[in-house]
Amino acid sequence: MDADVMQLARQLLDSGLTRLSEREQRIITMIAKRSHVARNVDTVLAERQTFGERLVDRVAQLGGSWGFIAIFAGMLVAWVVLNTVILARSGGGFDPYPYIFLNLILSMVAALQAPMILMSLCRRLRPRLAALAQNRPPSRRLRRAAVRRQALTFRNWSGSDKIKV
Repeated sequence: MDADVMQLARQLLDSGLTRLSEREQRIITMIAKRSHVARNVDTVLAERQTFGERLVDRVAQLGGSWGFIAIFAGMLVAWVVLNTVILARSGGGFDPYPYIFLNLILSMVAALQAPMILMSLCRRLRPRLAALAQNRPPSRRLRRAAVRRQALTFRNWSGSDKIKV
């Protein structure tokens, strides 16, 4: 590794930054300034978000919170009590016992909220999955081939077909 560093240093001293690509120049400059070369993926993505993406993130954040669950449960209890009391006193509330209208409202909330939460999750996971794909470890097949090569090298070196531990 030291030889690689020395070669890079010689190349930079001999030719300067002009022969390097723009990305390499930016990285060398950041190293010289002793600042971070890597950027936080979350802040970069937050800067590029559209209004719709911010809205979906807010809906997902609200819909996945305990506060939302508590408020929603309170509204459901209030709906049932209000309709049951109105039903008992006036002889027929606007949404009697099977609460069909309430069921319709709950279905619409679920139909709108679930895709928004999934869109937010997919959008947040996409850059992380791409980063993992770039830095992923070798596949099982490649690892097995490497182990086989090592075993063959050991057999050739030791001169025997049996490996002793």
